[in-house]
Amino acid sequence: MTSGVKCDDEVTTLFDEMRLVKKDSNNLERIRLVVFEIVDSVIKPIKTFRQKDLNDEENVFKVFVNQMPGQKCRYLLYDCHYTTVDSPKQELVLVMWTPDTSCCKEKMIYASSKSSIKGALHGVKHVLEFNDASDHAIEAFAETFGRDVALQIEGHDCGCKKH
Repeated sequence: MTSGVKCDDEVTTLFDEMRLVKKDSNNLERIRLVVFEIVDSVIKPIKTFRQKDLNDEENVFKVFVNQMPGQKCRYLLYDCHYTTVDSPKQELVLVMWTPDTSCCKEKMIYASSKSSIKGALHGVKHVLEFNDASDHAIEAFAETFGRDVALQIEGHDCGCKKH
């Protein structure tokens, strides 16, 4: 089932900028988080956070979580920095936030439009669906990375045991 919702060209532009970070680029300009909403049947970015916007934040993961309001559906593309027992890593994560408290029609539109954004963000390794606060608890989120068990996310302990 598809909704007929399309992605704005800026969605692909921002994704390409996130995944193709050049070694000589200014790290402060690096995009870390983009929030997308469906506006007039088009998926559009509504907020973009660059590293410079997050430098004064104690916990970048909390900034990510705070972009999921109680009743509003949205998509988020997050450049997650985490540490495993072996090494620090960075991976892009696409989240569809459809809270249980949002209206049924909105949840259906977002669910049926997920294929549109996934197509525009071809190659994202982790695609998640969150429906309530327990889904984005740091411990549950850490499990996203599978066998590369995340011990820390954004420099904060996530409660996983070292193997």
